[in-house]
Amino acid sequence: QYSDQVYEICKTNKKNNEKSNTSGEFLSQFHKGDKLIPVITLVIYLGPDEWDAPMSVHEMLDVKDPRILKYVQDYRLNVIAPASIPDEDFENFHTELKQALKYVKYSSNKELLKKMVEEDESFKHLSWETANMINQVTGSKMKLQSSKEEVNVCKAIEDIKADGILEGIEIGQTELIKTLMVKQNLSADEAMEILDIPEDKRKSYKEMIENKGEN
Repeated sequence: QYSDQVYEICKTNKKNNEKSNTSGEFLSQFHKGDKLIPVITLVIYLGPDEWDAPMSVHEMLDVKDPRILKYVQDYRLNVIAPASIPDEDFENFHTELKQALKYVKYSSNKELLKKMVEEDESFKHLSWETANMINQVTGSKMKLQSSKEEVNVCKAIEDIKADGILEGIEIGQTELIKTLMVKQNLSADEAMEILDIPEDKRKSYKEMIENKGEN
């Protein structure tokens, strides 16, 4: 970024025929009076726990002697870690990064996460891009439809929960089928007939049983 600024300033000075005071300024086209805009680097940590890694180069060095350290550039990090941000300070963010970081903060606690998204109305009208980012960085399994549609995170979490309950029921039923097959020496079809498993579920249950058998 600083190199780009210097390049643009030099290009402007040359174009405007700015007079140089020294031969060095004439050759480089960057003058002693030219100034740069500061560049601030932010590190956004997308984990739900506290940042506990070093915050500067000095913290990573096996040297504590101040006589040496005063010659070593420190290069401190400006870290944004969701776990360290008080809830009221999220209001300082003016884009959907606010919702993304709040979700990350509570992603490891299902009860607090559910409470948070229910109380924050903005989570009912989240852009697809932000919801997709949340999925990627937190490992959530929200089902996202068209990228042109808003995402209701509250409903998406309920859908995840419902899918989990349904998956648990299906696993329980396949275990019952396997038990009948072993103890009564039945085929999968015979066991499902006894348990009155719906026809539209039988094919998928057989596949689940066969896959588990292979594993």
